Amino acid sequence: NILISLFTRIGSNPAGLKVYLGRQSQEGSNPNEVVRTVSRIIYHPDYYFGPDNDIALLKLFTPVNFTSYISPVCLAASNSTFYSGVKSWVTGWGNTGVFDPLPSPGNLLEVEAQIVGSGQCRCDYSEILGDVNSDNVICAGFREGGKGPCYGDYGGPLVSKQGDRWIQAGIVTFGIGCAKPFFPAVYARVSQYNNWINSHITGNQPGFIHFSSNKTESDLNVNCTAPTFDPITVNISEVCGKPALNTRIVGGEEAPPGSWPWQVSLHIYNHICGGSLINDQWVMTAAQCVFWYAEIPSLVTVYLGRQSQEGSNPNEVVRKAAQIIIHPDYNPGTSNNDIALLKLSQPVNFTSYISPVCLAASNSTFSSGVNTWITGWGNIGSGAPLPSPQNLMELEVPVVENSQCNSSYGGNIITDSMICAGLQEGGKDSCQVIICLP
Repeated sequence: NILISLFTRIGSNPAGLKVYLGRQSQEGSNPNEVVRTVSRIIYHPDYYFGPDNDIALLKLFTPVNFTSYISPVCLAASNSTFYSGVKSWVTGWGNTGVFDPLPSPGNLLEVEAQIVGSGQCRCDYSEILGDVNSDNVICAGFREGGKGPCYGDYGGPLVSKQGDRWIQAGIVTFGIGCAKPFFPAVYARVSQYNNWINSHITGNQPGFIHFSSNKTESDLNVNCTAPTFDPITVNISEVCGKPALNTRIVGGEEAPPGSWPWQVSLHIYNHICGGSLINDQWVMTAAQCVFWYAEIPSLVTVYLGRQSQEGSNPNEVVRKAAQIIIHPDYNPGTSNNDIALLKLSQPVNFTSYISPVCLAASNSTFSSGVNTWITGWGNIGSGAPLPSPQNLMELEVPVVENSQCNSSYGGNIITDSMICAGLQEGGKDSCQVIICLP
């Protein structure tokens, strides 16, 4: 018998469903493999498209013989305790990233994950799924993200070792993206289904073992309210726009670390847009980037001090978005009033790699030909993505008068709330010529 997640539900008819045991590679040779068809599928009666009760049993058509490559896992018995920080492991053949399929030859992967307490997990998902962290689920991951299951791993086991036994604590069932910071993966809590499993497997029942965490649970008094901070007394106007590590005349292509310390990277699953840090807790970006997430701001992750989208970022700080404010006159699909503000879940400390930009005051004038610089991780051309390791890019472009910009676009689409910049001969721009002017 096999435990699976119902998120990949295939119906009650097992015909055509095959189970491969002892498999190592999805493409290569598997000399230790055994294949079985399924004779019966049993769904939990209280499951309904969500993480709660996301568990099923598959009965194999014929039993298997145990070998060094095929043997059963122990299951966590009722009242097992998995406290915060308990080490666990997840295995599967899922994606290595949201848009990154498992590379050839598709070998089985393993990744470590720490148990996240019920209180903390409930806080993390409160805006998205309400009280998702019921007694029937267990969470595991790391606050900084980067390690965890992804698409294709659903139904797989989360196991922890006690003595010489591996005990299954959970079944992969839900997550936001893949190993996203602040969103640990959610698993069906196996120990809650001890009686239900034994009620259906009456002969040769699974090995249920009580898992007991050391010490005490450190997660009992988690407060979902963001902590308050004393106001930073520094005058932003005195520190803004002074990058400590940008002392040269710029105009190259790849920006050295710290050159643009106000540049931020906004992520949903991967990088979606850039933005600018304007004080210790607020970021400015385009409304089109975050319009659809205004009601659930915690879906947006903000990376500050980031240099590379793929490599190491030792100077980086990560925050959730706690609030998104869209300009009231912005309409999706247009460029007018395309501006939004994001409040970070916690303030940031200013460093040589993280500091605010100055903003142009009312009645500022940017005459045609004034040199400006654009920074970001966007495509380097139409259909040409930024090459690995996707370092922050910089580009010098002059301001273009609105009348000339309108002429280029063949209509009066450039308003007083916009400014244009780019080269008349083309070839160099941000792939978004229209820029909002606050």
